Amino acid sequence: MPLDPPAPDALRAVAKRYGLGLSDADITSFDPFVSGLLASWDTVEELYAASAPVRPSVRGSAPTTPPTRTAPGT
Repeated sequence: MPLDPPAPDALRAVAKRYGLGLSDADITSFDPFVSGLLASWDTVEELYAASAPVRPSVRGSAPTTPPTRTAPGT
């Protein structure tokens, strides 16, 4: 699932919350890094989707009682 880069206002709020004191220029400077990072995550997801095994369809229903377990050595 593609992620949208955070808006500058969201970055300002996080910076304020953690006392980072970032200027508008600082926040703007993060944009290329964030966009590149999120794009790499999208690429990883696309590669996984292309190679992920297909989940087999399961017919029937779940058992109504749990399986019986025995203690080791008995």
